[in-house]
Amino acid sequence: MVYHGNKEKLAELRNEIYQHRQTKRTSPIVLITAYHIIVSDKAFFKREQWPLLVVDEGHRLKNPKCQLMVMLRRIHTDSRFLLTGTPVQNNMSEMWSLMNFLLPEIFDEPEVFERYFEIDSMSNSKMNFKEEQERSVLSIFHQILIPFILRRRKGDVNLYLPPKKEVTVYTKMTNLQVKWYNKLVDEIVRRYIDDRKKDDFVQVFDDTKRLRSQRKNEIPILELKEDVIAKKITGRSVVYPLLRACTHPYLLDAPRDENGEIIVNEDLITSSGKFILLDKMLGKLHQNNHKVLIFSTLVIFLDLLEAMCEHRNYGYTRLDGNTSFDERIDAISTFNKDPDVFIFLISTRAGGLGLNLMAADTVILFNSDWNPMIDMQAQDRAHRIGQTKPVIVYRFIVRNTIDERVYKRACSKQIMEKLIVHDELKQGFDAYETVLSFDPKGEQAKSINLAELVEGITKIEQGTVITENDVISEEHIDRLLDRSDLIEAMNCEENIRINQLKP
Repeated sequence: MVYHGNKEKLAELRNEIYQHRQTKRTSPIVLITAYHIIVSDKAFFKREQWPLLVVDEGHRLKNPKCQLMVMLRRIHTDSRFLLTGTPVQNNMSEMWSLMNFLLPEIFDEPEVFERYFEIDSMSNSKMNFKEEQERSVLSIFHQILIPFILRRRKGDVNLYLPPKKEVTVYTKMTNLQVKWYNKLVDEIVRRYIDDRKKDDFVQVFDDTKRLRSQRKNEIPILELKEDVIAKKITGRSVVYPLLRACTHPYLLDAPRDENGEIIVNEDLITSSGKFILLDKMLGKLHQNNHKVLIFSTLVIFLDLLEAMCEHRNYGYTRLDGNTSFDERIDAISTFNKDPDVFIFLISTRAGGLGLNLMAADTVILFNSDWNPMIDMQAQDRAHRIGQTKPVIVYRFIVRNTIDERVYKRACSKQIMEKLIVHDELKQGFDAYETVLSFDPKGEQAKSINLAELVEGITKIEQGTVITENDVISEEHIDRLLDRSDLIEAMNCEENIRINQLKP
């Protein structure tokens, strides 16, 4: 039974459930519902005794204090199951939250859980002992998880999915973007150092520039006057303007007409390095009848993408956090069924889960999310059961900017998840060392250390700016969009499968 609808509909469904029980039928009722229904109709769910509770997208419960988690805990159940492809997204406390929901009598104290996996910082002279400790920690963790986790990957269960590959595409910024980016870098210095510490900071900044020229001596930059430069700043106020500059300067200041509307012309395309590349790619993809998903972490940026689609006369649909449930269903159906709809514009956080968009064979991640699992879920909107064509995922990154820093930080979290859940120690120890530079308890995804900004985020040099000589040739675009290797691999796999079926 699908338990969903308005109040009147839910009342009818409850009556059906009660009648079913009064007839004492032996067949159980399998109730399928949505998270918001559980929260809004909590009285019904709390007063019943349920033999089994299955929570899809179980990683939603990574926060033990979220409204959904609080409500689900109050439901009386004999057994609980979580279904998720990403049990660890940021840190170990998220894993504890999931395990605590399943087995609260065993995983009752987060402090005890985390204590198992703390690794004391050690000097380089004790590196070998430290590595052994780290191996031991993972071994213990795997032993704890084995009884409670059944993991199946796509390749383990013969889903016969077409191949997928991810291509990271590095782009440059336009001169206008660089002006904005450098202006914002200067503002970071002015805005977050108070007058009382300004003199100290100037000295630190000079020391940092000096150390950049002495990298051969391997002096640890981040240790310089750490009490001054290592204070935390909220990422949204500094990082996001930098990300906007990397994406499109119109997100910071757009030309508008007398009615306050953004002026849409060729300048919209040529003002952003990513837009220039995207425009070239979309022209070829449209010509060859592909369908495209474009994900962006910046919801406001979808407005510019819409303007671009209209400027190029591309059929498109859109989904973000403001899209209603009914509009969401219509948008999905339209994209999958209407051959004239070429592009689906999607906010990564709003549309990275629960969408079946197999009509698409191309995914473009215009911005990377702090959480790599969000991007992985976004890719799987196209690469899932029912897909019949090879899928290519393009990730746009502006090199040597905050854009690349976000991506690298996300990659480190992804390595942590693989080690914890996938048991990839068998593949060697090098990857693990990358994870250990981060706190095992995790780090705040949307905050960044001022010392990191001073040392790592510098002004963009003119040599990295798009010029007239940086013409993206047709040959370049053709190579970028070529998927002949995927088609060959898919055909080869299909032939093997056919031969296996022959008597």
